[in-house]
Amino acid sequence: MPVLFFQVEPETTASWLDYVTSPILLGAFAGVGLLAYAAIRWLRPQPAPPPDRRVTRIDIERDAAQGPRTLIGPRVEVYHVPVRVIAVVIAPAGRNRSIPDEDQLRKIMEAFAPGMMQVVRSHRPDFFRWPGQLSVSGFAQSFFVEAALPGEKGVGTEWCAVAGRFDCGGQQYLIGLVCCADEENSLSHIQVDRPQQWLDIFRIREAGTK
Repeated sequence: MPVLFFQVEPETTASWLDYVTSPILLGAFAGVGLLAYAAIRWLRPQPAPPPDRRVTRIDIERDAAQGPRTLIGPRVEVYHVPVRVIAVVIAPAGRNRSIPDEDQLRKIMEAFAPGMMQVVRSHRPDFFRWPGQLSVSGFAQSFFVEAALPGEKGVGTEWCAVAGRFDCGGQQYLIGLVCCADEENSLSHIQVDRPQQWLDIFRIREAGTK
């Protein structure tokens, strides 16, 4: 009987090294990934830097009333209450706006209210210039904190603080006023959200008029 011989092929077992990506290929993938990440970071709009929140502290004497009774000059009223303007804070509205200089302040004051420079000469308020502010509410909040009215936000005292925005030559500005009356009142903090509201809140009357 013939003997049959079967040739058995040796079992081929793939080495795990055969499935490992080439180091060169890995490096190429990593390089492409880093370039893509860098491109996305560069093309994506970057958030603007936060506004400069450093403000000049409103340093005034609040312990003694400083009302308008003895003043000579135009009469200033806040909601019909005669007051003296003790401090003025001016800030441009918007990011990266320049702080107005001394010459610009005169024009800005007259744009805020006709006759305001006469008030400045008579009341002699302290002036503080703040960096650009992004919103009326943010400016008002910072201003009221720095104004630090006596008591509970000035309620029941002679003191009040008014803050809001107004227009000057096509630009928007923010203004804060610290005022003092002759008598105690309930004015407290007043935020002016629209420029038109100033006409109802803040008035300048010529001396001797009622």
